[in-house]
Amino acid sequence: MILVGMALAACAVPIARAGTIYRCIEGGGGVLYSDAPCPGGRLVPVPEGNVDPHARERLQRDLDAFDRRQSLRNAESARRQAEEAQQRRAQAALRASEAAEPPAERDYPYVYGYPAYYGKPPLPPRPRPEPVPRRDRYIRLR
Repeated sequence: MILVGMALAACAVPIARAGTIYRCIEGGGGVLYSDAPCPGGRLVPVPEGNVDPHARERLQRDLDAFDRRQSLRNAESARRQAEEAQQRRAQAALRASEAAEPPAERDYPYVYGYPAYYGKPPLPPRPRPEPVPRRDRYIRLR
């Protein structure tokens, strides 16, 4: 907003020297400032004032900084678009390769109608050892 105000201030100085300024309402409801009279336009008073001698330099610095920031934004946007286009091309190539090649049949060695390998077979259950009798709990009968 400051940049726009400075641009208007820098532009208003030459117009003020040129003569009068008219404020006109356009057909779409917009406002137009012109040095030529228009129907329904009104005269805008422009006060004579002190002109800042460094305004043009500041405006030029601000415009240069804006151009640098905008070029960085444009470069970043172009980089993102290139990455997205590359991803789309890779996905399209993958879809095309999947559609072109039918899935290969797998060669499993079958033994008696079952696949040869299901993983490690479970170990057989181990027998539990019989508990060792303790003599202090019971008395053996004859």
